[in-house]
Amino acid sequence: NFEVVKEETPSSYPFNFEQNPVRFVFSVDQFRGGEGINRVELNLELEARLSPGETGATSRSYKTAAVFWDAGGEEASRQEREITVPTAAGMADSVRLLPVQVLFSLRKSYYRMAVSVEEVGTDRKSAYRSTMPFNDYRYDLALSDILFASKIGPVERQSPFNRGALEVIPHPTRLYRKGDLVPLYFEIYNLHPKDDGMSSYTVEYRIVPHAPQKSAFWERFRATSPVISSRFESSCYGSNDQQY
Repeated sequence: NFEVVKEETPSSYPFNFEQNPVRFVFSVDQFRGGEGINRVELNLELEARLSPGETGATSRSYKTAAVFWDAGGEEASRQEREITVPTAAGMADSVRLLPVQVLFSLRKSYYRMAVSVEEVGTDRKSAYRSTMPFNDYRYDLALSDILFASKIGPVERQSPFNRGALEVIPHPTRLYRKGDLVPLYFEIYNLHPKDDGMSSYTVEYRIVPHAPQKSAFWERFRATSPVISSRFESSCYGSNDQQY
């Protein structure tokens, strides 16, 4: 019943009893970082919109904290920082979010995590907690988590979102305007190179409509006509590759 429980159980729980929250969205994405170590990316999008009539502030500052506990309840990693984001005027119903990325290197375990954001100079704050099983990428053909992005393109400048020759700006809200591109990034591990050092593989994906009724995970793809279906061939040197 794993997939049923996964669908019916919230993946994160808010803690804000004063009902004066900071609006932020986060995602936790895993990529292989070494032997028995994963690169875990905590991506946040923080509010950067001026309320109507608020004209003096050109920036907002937030104190962020993120903590991971391992299966034994011991604190595995913690990062705290203060982040200042430039603000821009907007309509009352508009929201402008800016991405922030916090990186962790975690060894194999089962993790609980918590993330909090507090606006400096006000009493606005929000915190969430969640769980994270460790993805083991060491042996079989494997995919990293799929990172939803607001933009993926060639590197043009120094950026915390650069991955080799690519700049991948995360988009944890996963909300896109109608007609916009939906950029996705993932990494492939443990391909088998041929004698010439090249690995060849096929990528196939399907996008199906969301169905309000509950169904088994794979049944959604078998029994539902896809909105988009695509298949393409690719190759790389070595046993690992990037795709977007």
